[in-house]
Amino acid sequence: MYRKIKFYLIASMALFLLNCTPEDIKNKIEDTFDITAGDDFTAKVNGADFGANKDYVEATITVQSGIYAVAIAGGDLTGLQTGKVIGIGFGGSDYDDLQAGSTWDSPEANLGAEGGYKEDNNSENGTEINAGDVESIFIKVTAIDKVNHSISGEFNFVATDEDTGKQYTITNGKFTDITFILID
Repeated sequence: MYRKIKFYLIASMALFLLNCTPEDIKNKIEDTFDITAGDDFTAKVNGADFGANKDYVEATITVQSGIYAVAIAGGDLTGLQTGKVIGIGFGGSDYDDLQAGSTWDSPEANLGAEGGYKEDNNSENGTEINAGDVESIFIKVTAIDKVNHSISGEFNFVATDEDTGKQYTITNGKFTDITFILID
């Protein structure tokens, strides 16, 4: 049951991020958000730099009966014609144990660790890597402030696009002082 809660949390966040085309996103946020590149959610995708736009990073921690699920995602809309999104999720059986130094080193660690990647080039040939496609993953929380609701950490994962067979290696992932919404 708790794995399902985590899955639905991550899925709902990912659906918003992954189902918008770059043009949809541009129209929705152009006048509202700062879409310049930020340095609070970064990674390398197959060696290429990824930097989420300043106002396009979301984080949520859901806690139910002590069990928690964390979902963090960032979108790189710098080109607006080639939108990219990375999302990670992880959870555990006791929210009190979530602290700096907590790690997940496999999709099965604690209540699981998952990653996702989507790249959309405004064609039918966009790439979408879902949590089930992740072969290996590592996530480490480097700082968490449960009072002021901010979280920092590192991540990497390897996943294969089931449609094309192309492997994506997400390395040097970093999220820094991301404000999260706490749902309890």
